[in-house]
Amino acid sequence: MNQNLTKYLLAIAVISAFAIISACSNTVQSSSDLRFPEEDGEEVSFFKHVKPFMQYTCATAACHDDFTQAGGISLTEYYTYFQSSSIGLVVRGNPDASRLNQILEGKNIHLFNYNRELPTKNQQEGMRRWVLNGAPNN
Repeated sequence: MNQNLTKYLLAIAVISAFAIISACSNTVQSSSDLRFPEEDGEEVSFFKHVKPFMQYTCATAACHDDFTQAGGISLTEYYTYFQSSSIGLVVRGNPDASRLNQILEGKNIHLFNYNRELPTKNQQEGMRRWVLNGAPNN
């Protein structure tokens, strides 16, 4: 391999490593790092709170991402929570009837509950408030 190509590849590797390390400095290290606003704080937002939480916990490879769609359910975009394959997953205004809340709160058996910690109380309450407020697309 010629010397210029080697230098070029080395430079690309160093820049790539720096970019990856820089991008990871503010990443979520565990699902408990994802926090919902407190009861008296701001409104629970699908885009700021629900979607990031679900992407980290449920809408992952081999579970409910667009490719795998375990049980025929994808949880990657707002509309997928209400598709015909997701009937009863989210019942707007009624978190007790919503299978999603039942699963997240450990009241409904699901693979999520095996060998994993349940979401934090803050996350459970945040998801509950989102559904109770009509599961808005905000």
